[in-house]
Amino acid sequence: MSKRSILVVDDDRSVRSYLSDFLTSCGYSIDCAESGDQAVARLSAGYVPSLMVLDIVMPGINGIEVLESVKKINPSIPVIILSASAQPKTVVEAMKMGVADFLVKPFEEQELELAIQNVLEKHRSRRDDFPA
Repeated sequence: MSKRSILVVDDDRSVRSYLSDFLTSCGYSIDCAESGDQAVARLSAGYVPSLMVLDIVMPGINGIEVLESVKKINPSIPVIILSASAQPKTVVEAMKMGVADFLVKPFEEQELELAIQNVLEKHRSRRDDFPA
């Protein structure tokens, strides 16, 4: 079985680096995008990660706009949002758009790892229920 791939989208280089190092140590294959535009371009070009970890507040297109694009390009890609801004309106909007989970920065490593495991397991179960 190949490694599960995660696309980390965050404009903060230190956050991308931290998440990349941590998630690689958990056994995932990591790709990073420094902007929403870059993430959407990769997905539009056919890149299909197992999961996306997405920041909300970014210059250019924000996380909600990226989420909207992801759902149009490939709605089967699960998305976990990480944000320091957990305004109820934003959380509700993201949940209505089908985000798999929403974690508030700062978060515990174990919390993120568990969220990823749960989302990937749930996603795998759905694919098993509806084979191609």
